[in-house]
Amino acid sequence: MDFVSLKVKYLPPYIYRIFWSFDQSVRVEKINEPDLNDAPKIFATWHGRQYCFLRLDPREKLNILISKSNDGEIVTRVMQRLGFSVIRGSASRGGMSAARQMLEVLNNGGNIAFTVDGPRGPIYEVKTGIIKLAQMSSAPIIPVIPATNMRLIISNSWDKYNLPLWFSDIKYFFGTPFYVDKDLSDDNIEEARKKLNNEMNKLTYLADKEVDSLKY
Repeated sequence: MDFVSLKVKYLPPYIYRIFWSFDQSVRVEKINEPDLNDAPKIFATWHGRQYCFLRLDPREKLNILISKSNDGEIVTRVMQRLGFSVIRGSASRGGMSAARQMLEVLNNGGNIAFTVDGPRGPIYEVKTGIIKLAQMSSAPIIPVIPATNMRLIISNSWDKYNLPLWFSDIKYFFGTPFYVDKDLSDDNIEEARKKLNNEMNKLTYLADKEVDSLKY
């Protein structure tokens, strides 16, 4: 068995225990969470703040898009142990299949978790994929930005990953549900993308300011 296979086989149980213990230790407050009952939703956050997926309820309805890489296989096994559903694919590998699966999930009442500037950036720049998914499904996009002043920022990563510490107080800031009309032209899709980008940047500023401002 080669090194990659060993990682995929043996790392997930240990990473799961780390995630589980972190999840048990933190305290989460949700600000302006929309009440849409059981309607399907597309939760949108930045790649560097995807730790917020741990507390997007109900966990069993949340489907997370994970790449088809070897590292993605490790993450997949961890997320499944934590009770999430997983869709495999990315813009470069399995993109069309992943899009069809996400649309099917939403049409069947499930929720999607989407890192809108992933998988490789640029940081804080919404890609058009989430706009097209919302257009095809009629599901609202729910921006959510988590923030805490008890964190490490991995400054040499492209996404400036925020790593909250154990026993953190974390606030989840939710934006207004963002709907995309089915009949939008390509130009209007780009306009919608920019509008969502602006809304998420404003929400990020407010979230960081509330917890004593992050410095990039």
